[in-house]
Amino acid sequence: MKVGILTFYYNNDNFGGQLQARALVRAVSNIKDVEAEQIPYDYLRSWQKLSYKIRMLKSIGQAFSGGIINGFEYVGSRLKAQKALGDNAVLEDKLKDKLEKRKSAFYEFYTETPHNNEIFDNDTIEKCVSEYDCFICGGDQIWNDWSDWFIYNALDNFCLKFVPPTIQKFSYAPSVPLTKVRPVFIKRLSKNIRKLDAVSVRESSSISVFDKETEKRVLVVADPVLLLNREQWDKESHPVDAHEKYVFCYLLGDGVDTRTAAEKYALKIGCKLVTVPHIVNVNPQDEKFGDIQDFTSGPAEFLSLIRDAEVVVTDSFHATVFSMIYQKPFYVLERTTKVSGGSMSSRLTDFMVEYKLEEQSITAEQLSMTEVIPQIDYSKSDEIWMHRRSESYAYLKNNLQKKQ
Repeated sequence: MKVGILTFYYNNDNFGGQLQARALVRAVSNIKDVEAEQIPYDYLRSWQKLSYKIRMLKSIGQAFSGGIINGFEYVGSRLKAQKALGDNAVLEDKLKDKLEKRKSAFYEFYTETPHNNEIFDNDTIEKCVSEYDCFICGGDQIWNDWSDWFIYNALDNFCLKFVPPTIQKFSYAPSVPLTKVRPVFIKRLSKNIRKLDAVSVRESSSISVFDKETEKRVLVVADPVLLLNREQWDKESHPVDAHEKYVFCYLLGDGVDTRTAAEKYALKIGCKLVTVPHIVNVNPQDEKFGDIQDFTSGPAEFLSLIRDAEVVVTDSFHATVFSMIYQKPFYVLERTTKVSGGSMSSRLTDFMVEYKLEEQSITAEQLSMTEVIPQIDYSKSDEIWMHRRSESYAYLKNNLQKKQ
């Protein structure tokens, strides 16, 4: 059986995104008589073929379809984003060579993940239907309430709407937003979900989103990266040149307080501070952040940076999960940046509650006053992890099938 997986894989320079894409391919391919690969899907290519005027009109129309408030919020966010790009243009040009090195490391990891050799867009995505016996959509945030998701047709495609009912199709662990969710989004998503043969999500708290809107039983499964054990992840990693004892700080939010707190903490416990700056966008607050700034690591090296750290400080879901996988001391800070579709905190909260790690959540103020490396008993977390992996593999095996 050949399985096609659709997730945030193509042109995705996000550590967690690429690692979960690799993990699901490996996990599905570990099942007897099954071969899996990622489907490179460029959801922007068809959109960018349209004229600027048409794109702008469609964007504004879609934004206001969710209500006047939503429309003005959308326009305001776009203007703010454009201003930030302009303000950071000089810094981005200064970092060009360093950022290219990081992009090369991501590309190397990307090409090593089994994938279809063709890049599909909205005009061509149906061509891949004949190549697979079964389709999976997920994980990551493919089901998010981004206004652009509608006009790009990304929400429909990430729900596998293009796959006919004669072919098996199901979701595996997409993350669903819980706040600022528009009725128009729930209606569109629910309509698509009804056509899937099985539905699973990553967070239990998101099941309530579908309770009244779908006729499907929605299960909770483990994030794809949790389907592989420590030894399997070691095989996917690349070593990083040994640093002195270090705190690895991976922050996706743009707050000053969190960065200052991480600097104070690393100094107090006698460690260098290793950072991976300018991940989401070029950020002036990252310019001098960290004793050692890493611009050469891709996802394979990211694993080693976590595994070999004395402590991990992060606001990232996947950095938190890999800290647990490698049984590292870690602290989780609240992410200060809010994104469309709501705060990113719900998926982290769900994970930490489920794996009995709530005590590792800390404020920036608390971290700045901390002088110790946390001692974490992972025995309960490992027990839960083993159980969740078993359940999740059972879900995959039950739904990987050809329709007669």
